[in-house]
Amino acid sequence: MDELPDWDDDGYGPGDDYDDCPHEDYEADWNGRAICFRCGHAWWQSPEEMAREIEHQRQYDEWCQREQRREWLAERWWGRAWIAVTAAIRARQP
Repeated sequence: MDELPDWDDDGYGPGDDYDDCPHEDYEADWNGRAICFRCGHAWWQSPEEMAREIEHQRQYDEWCQREQRREWLAERWWGRAWIAVTAAIRARQP
């Protein structure tokens, strides 16, 4: 095996030089410390970046709550519909 496989779709993989990494895939904590998943570079975010990250987290949490509510309503509706259908079928059987 002479060639190392690529790990990412954009061509980054093991043994690559990460000097030109754009640091797009990173994790940030509430203190403002960010770490790039791709190259491991760590940095402190500016107050603007922290505010943007907090807003992003708030929007994501709202989306999660909407999805959970949608799934709950769908399950509730399907559950009631299933009960109604099966009750009608059972009522028709001799």
